Amino acid sequence: MPTKDLLITDRQKVRDAFGKTVQDVETDVEILRNWIKTQSHLPETPDYNMIEWFLVNNKFSIERTKEKLDVYYTIRGLLPELYHNTTPSSPPLPPPLPNLTKELYRVSIIKIDSEPEEFDYYDVCAYLLNTLEVRFHEDLALGDIYVGDYEKFKMGHVVKMTPVHIKKMTNVLEVGFDYNVDV
Repeated sequence: MPTKDLLITDRQKVRDAFGKTVQDVETDVEILRNWIKTQSHLPETPDYNMIEWFLVNNKFSIERTKEKLDVYYTIRGLLPELYHNTTPSSPPLPPPLPNLTKELYRVSIIKIDSEPEEFDYYDVCAYLLNTLEVRFHEDLALGDIYVGDYEKFKMGHVVKMTPVHIKKMTNVLEVGFDYNVDV
């Protein structure tokens, strides 16, 4: 099943939350595409949906969206260990729920069910970031709600998550994405 069939969204409702029309979004995306073409250090031009995702997450501020796109590509280069093994073939976490909440948030469940000996923090980070990458292209929401299921989570998992690991992932989410997350 294609991933676009897994995530049900209403792009116009999300745009309406900001008072934006399709024409407004197209204009903003074109401004950003033209800016990206002048940024030789950026490795690629993101597609329309990815640019719109960044616009929504930055409340349609063109300047903040430029900054976050720049930081996004910079972080990918500086922290490759968070992006290794980014194939969804054997996900360590379940996919996000298919429907948005009535408030237009995407709900994801975080459940660690591997034994501590098999747990790899970077695999979990890579999967989360891979899920975000798919969502850049195929989803649009006002933010995210993460629900933690820690039934099988043990102290052995905790000791594998060093402060450096946690700081790297926190920086990616907070600095790179300016991510709207409810926990």
